[in-house]
Formats: sequence, structure tokens, C-alpha cells
Amino acid sequence: MVQRSGLTRGDRRRNTRIEGLRRVVTADRAVLAGDRRADASAWGSDAFPELTGHVTFSWDTLEWWEEDEQVFVHAWSPYHRVDVLPSSRRVEVFVGGDKVADSARPYLLFETHLPTRYYLPFADVRADLLVASETVTRCPYKGVARYWSHPAVPDVAWSYPEPIAENPRIRGLCRSTRSGSTSYWTVGGWSVHTRRSPDRGGPPPR
Repeated sequence: MVQRSGLTRGDRRRNTRIEGLRRVVTADRAVLAGDRRADASAWGSDAFPELTGHVTFSWDTLEWWEEDEQVFVHAWSPYHRVDVLPSSRRVEVFVGGDKVADSARPYLLFETHLPTRYYLPFADVRADLLVASETVTRCPYKGVARYWSHPAVPDVAWSYPEPIAENPRIRGLCRSTRSGSTSYWTVGGWSVHTRRSPDRGGPPPR
């Protein structure tokens, strides 16, 4: 049940084309909460009869909570799993010709439908070769990520200083992306070549 007093007509109209259907035109609505107002944060659609009289809300302009825990990007899926395991594999990370990390104590993160990710202690990372970035992304299954750049690759590494409660093992660890020949890893002496997967909170890829 949506309280109509919390919605008001916005100044813009949203145009959406749905595959195989006519163009759908819906009105944006502002969401009101006390003296706060978030424009273009809710909208309706007449794409299907079942949607008539319903509204949906933006994940970009509003905060979402499940009970007392904030959720980012989208709701959690009961079919999505994230496991983090300690390992003794040797992981090396090279960026722009520099070896920026060398660790034999990584944590391996296994996430549904995604390739294995390797998180390293910052003590095993050449932090002097990296510069803190202003980029911030969010993942519903891990939390808020902060980024670092290398002269050869912007936003090449990131960390979760305060991950969600379900994934405490990645707290404060460093993870790096692959970018063709510019940055790559070796695991146990073997070069790692797997697809680059998109960040669930948006660019940059990881």
C-alpha cells in the first residue's frame, strides 16, 4: 500500500520503449517525506493492464532498507550466494609493467554466476604505486567499495572498508581488475585469463 500523500506529480515525463510493445509514456512523481522531497523517484506504467494504478520507486535517489539494514542497488536474491575462503595460493598483480601486489594469503570470493575474485591484504600491496580515487560503487551482497588508481589504469583496485555483515572476511582487503595486457594477475604462477564481469553497482568493471 502506497500513501498517496507521499507522492506528487513531477515536472518530467518518462518515455520507455518495451520490446514488441508500443511506446509507453508515464509520469514521474516526486516522493515526499516530511520536509524532504526526491524528484523523479517514482513512476507508473501502462505497459500492461496489471500495472495500472501501481508505482515503482527509484534505487538511485532513495534509500532502501530491509528491516534495520540498508540495501544497495537492488533487493537481495534468495538464489544468489557469496562465499569467501582463505587460501595459500600465490597471487601476483601486474599493472602497467609494475608488480603492485604479491601475496600468498589471499581470500577467494566465490559469487553466483561470476568468476572467482581474489582479495589481498593491503600489507601485500604496493600502496605507494596507487592513488585514492573518488569513485564509489555499491553492491547489495558486499557493500560500499572505495577505489584506487594506477598511472596506467584508473580505478584499478578497490576495497570494502565496511562490508555488509554477511561478508566480514573481505573487510579492508584489496582487489584488482584485469584490463587486457595493461593489468593482469598470476595465480600459482599461471596467468589468469577470465572474462571481465561488470560491477553490480555500475562502472568501473571488475
